Amino acid sequence: MSDAAKDLGRWTNTLGITIGALYGSAALVLADPLMVPVAAALPVVVALFITLAGRKHAYPPGRKESVRSEPEVKEALLQR
Repeated sequence: MSDAAKDLGRWTNTLGITIGALYGSAALVLADPLMVPVAAALPVVVALFITLAGRKHAYPPGRKESVRSEPEVKEALLQR
């Protein structure tokens, strides 16, 4: 791995930790400490949505890949 890629990885990791610390401290200061788990669930839900949307819309399946969902896509592939 090149030095630039390593530095980008470290920078991204540090940025994520910083944003998480700021978000967590804001949740702790602005809300009750018992609400921190609820506030922590919000980024988890957003990350899950981004991950699932990215997997669904990342690229169309190739000829040798199976189509897991979208029945109309399966029918279109079968009609070829």
